[in-house]
Amino acid sequence: MVDVPWAGPGSTFTLAFEAYLLRLMGLMPVKSVAKEVNGTDTKLWRLLLKAVGLAHFKIDLSDLKRVGVDETAARRGHDYITVFVDLDERRVVYTC
Repeated sequence: MVDVPWAGPGSTFTLAFEAYLLRLMGLMPVKSVAKEVNGTDTKLWRLLLKAVGLAHFKIDLSDLKRVGVDETAARRGHDYITVFVDLDERRVVYTC
């Protein structure tokens, strides 16, 4: 495999196609996107997690003063979602 300037390092997709996939994954489930593009959801999850990691790295929280935390059960059992929110700017800063 040869690295080309229009693809991310080590990626089998072009940067434009990665952007398209990320947009689709914001609109529909990853499994559905994988079916649409005849790919695997594992590869798409890897792409999504890389993009989210880069976005987290770029976020500037130096002006963060007040944080709200909410936790809710995702479904019955012990699966929870915790959301951290900047109360002044009304933005989600972290979810786990």
